[in-house]
Amino acid sequence: MGADFGLARHVPGADRVPVTARAWVETRARIQQQFPTTVRMAWMLSGIVDALARGDNDEGLARALVGLAAVEQLSLDRGSWTLAEPMLLEEPAPLSSFHGRQMPTGSEQPFTRLLDARSVELLVYQVREETTRRTEALPRKGPRMEGETQGKAEGEDGRRPKRDCMTSRHLGRPGRGAPDEFVSAGEAPPRVPGAAARPILAASLWASLPRWVLEQSTPFASFFRSLVTQKPKQEAPATGQAFPMPLPYPSVYRRSARRRTSRLRTSERHAVNLVVAVLSWLSLDCPAAGPAWISLGQPLSGEQRGAVRRLERSVRVLVRQPMVGPSEMGRVAAKVEAVEQQLGRLETIARRLGRVSSHYMGAPDNMYYDAPSPSGPGPSLRSSSSGRPLSGTASCRWGPGSVGASASTATAGTAPLIARSPAGAAFFLEDPAAEFVDCLRLGGGAETVAKPLESHRLVLTGRPVFDPTPHLDPEARSHYLNPAAWMKDPESLEEPLPRPKFKATRVERLRVLEMLDKTDRLRFVPAELVDPRFTSGLFAIIKDQDRDRMIMDSRCPNALESSTGRWIRTMATAASLLNLSLDPTEELVMAGEDLKDYYYFFQAPPARLLRNVITGKLPRDVAATYTGFSHAEDGHAFYYAALNTLPMGDLKAVSYGQTAHVSLLLTHTNVVLEELLTLDSRPPRGSFATGICIDDFVCLEKRQRGSGLPKRSSRVMQGMRRGYLQAGLQRSEKKAFEGVTKASFWGAAVDGESGDVRALPTRALPVMGYILEISRLGLATRALLDLVAGSLVAIFSFRRRLLSMLNLIYTEGRGLPRDLVFSLSPGLRDELTASAILICTAATNLRARPSPVLVATDASLEWEAGMR
Repeated sequence: MGADFGLARHVPGADRVPVTARAWVETRARIQQQFPTTVRMAWMLSGIVDALARGDNDEGLARALVGLAAVEQLSLDRGSWTLAEPMLLEEPAPLSSFHGRQMPTGSEQPFTRLLDARSVELLVYQVREETTRRTEALPRKGPRMEGETQGKAEGEDGRRPKRDCMTSRHLGRPGRGAPDEFVSAGEAPPRVPGAAARPILAASLWASLPRWVLEQSTPFASFFRSLVTQKPKQEAPATGQAFPMPLPYPSVYRRSARRRTSRLRTSERHAVNLVVAVLSWLSLDCPAAGPAWISLGQPLSGEQRGAVRRLERSVRVLVRQPMVGPSEMGRVAAKVEAVEQQLGRLETIARRLGRVSSHYMGAPDNMYYDAPSPSGPGPSLRSSSSGRPLSGTASCRWGPGSVGASASTATAGTAPLIARSPAGAAFFLEDPAAEFVDCLRLGGGAETVAKPLESHRLVLTGRPVFDPTPHLDPEARSHYLNPAAWMKDPESLEEPLPRPKFKATRVERLRVLEMLDKTDRLRFVPAELVDPRFTSGLFAIIKDQDRDRMIMDSRCPNALESSTGRWIRTMATAASLLNLSLDPTEELVMAGEDLKDYYYFFQAPPARLLRNVITGKLPRDVAATYTGFSHAEDGHAFYYAALNTLPMGDLKAVSYGQTAHVSLLLTHTNVVLEELLTLDSRPPRGSFATGICIDDFVCLEKRQRGSGLPKRSSRVMQGMRRGYLQAGLQRSEKKAFEGVTKASFWGAAVDGESGDVRALPTRALPVMGYILEISRLGLATRALLDLVAGSLVAIFSFRRRLLSMLNLIYTEGRGLPRDLVFSLSPGLRDELTASAILICTAATNLRARPSPVLVATDASLEWEAGMR
């Protein structure tokens, strides 16, 4: 239970909190809210377990007895808990905490996590044996006809028929996510990347964060500690501005006040206090202690109270978000799981080094090994093997709040590197022991997203019937119909070509080819016509916990082409929404459509088959078993399979898809180019706007509050649906929406009533969780920091001013191997902590009034200029 609970990942700083059965039931148990009796029973049993674990046998006995009485009363009342629940003499079970729990899918093991795999395997074997024994003991319905029955069961020759690996039975049962082998054998299907990503409960995360900050030894932690511990003094604030300001909710740090407030409201107040503390710390230039006039309990001015109300509205979205598990994370779950695995390795490294020196996670001033200490007052800064520094702060300035100047290094022949590091700063390790060199290398990457293909996780609908050529401009049409005419000479390539792979087992390869063949997406090309250097591979990426998306590794043929596409800049992004403006009396109404497997509905002309060749030759006898072989030239010994569609991975697939979709919009509706949201243009000045991002189409229209549904959006949506039908494209009805004021698309969550546009909370919360964990450990690799920086840039783009928070994350560890572990400076740890806290404020409000003043500045490094 403790291993599954994983408090070190779930709640930053809570690694010393004892694991309780009720905490596990509330946050980790896969019990659905639809079964309230099961929830209450689990809550009852977990209370007994916790009492016994504490050694309170009397309480455990009392809980068991009242629980037994409640169960009897439940039976007498025919399943009603009206009288049975008060008999338990405690607060009711938190049914709302079990909202959104997902049952194990076909790609996840349907077993409890409290038992290890071996115990479950033994139990499954026992049940299967017992079932078999009882089945054999049942009387038969009639005498067995030796010749007839055995012939039907075993075949004409008395042997059991062989199961063909290409039969539909192997492709998975309808409605199940696992193939027959796993179902029939009683085994679990292969683990899906991302399924083990730890769920995040936002309210618990925010409630524990203040205590975690107070336990740190960084400048911001010291500043926050001073705010909550200083005695208030009657001093006037230095300025009349909103920041810095005292913490608006001092009562959350008093136990008596917390008891009178709901947990959710307490978490919201903790979040607001932390955001205010970060903004005040930044406005004061990152001191290690706060002034007395913003200490706990000081009154707020009117302007400050207004700022707090605005912050509350922004913070509330992330605090009240229900539990985010792998199913809610979607395709991001695989990356989150990979990052958590990296963090687990980092924690192991920290513990191993901690056995060598108890000062590893503290000040390095007295940290020496058995080797002779170098001369000089500072610690040793020599790496064990190559002399490379293991800290990323050698060549960069110390961040905000650091004590002292930048670290300096000096070398003299073979003498060890020596520097004077400020107390508490990041440091280098001197480690003569060879085994520590290996442990400081972090194997495995959190950036890998490719996975092998599994046929039961692929869904290919329809057939490639969409002809894009009428919707392409002349240049793009020529590229699409005859790509070889626009390719470079293969001999002109200077860089070595990669070796793409068909990432799948042999059996799965055949199944994937059969799926493609059944949907008319497979053709064959004689091996003599193919240059094996320019074949392509196939792999999968996670789409959600039940399905994958097939991608073609077309790097080799892509190397022969140049990217083009004059219409690619018409693509809309979430950034296109941030320049919209809403009047106080207006609200935004949205409608959208999503196309199923958009690329795989494209027809491929014969000339494109040579570009879509899949690596690996097939004998003629094997290729001839597929329907698509009828289109190939017979008489050759070997053939290559080729995709008869536009694969995801083609260099120009985005260009073709975007151009064709925009053409469908302009052909079947009365929308004009000026009404498109694009990468470059400003938003339209009218009340209607629309945008296309490859396969996603969205209409946005302003309306007066309380008025009916906009008619323009409805007409445009009807026209697009007719266009999709005529073109042979399939809509995703599950993802379609119309006439709503709250929607999620293009990676953004848009609230047309409040006007807020932000990153999806289901994506932002996992990022917040692993950033806080990196800051807690104080260790990272350059690859891990690059991943964090990319995640923060994507989220902070919804509030561009927050991008100024990112500084040391780009400089520390620069020049080191990407998988080398180094310690983080206090400045970077504070930068990560502050950025994670401010994620909840990363939103743009479309109701904000534009400023009438335009300020222009020159960004040159040689001259400075400004104009207002």
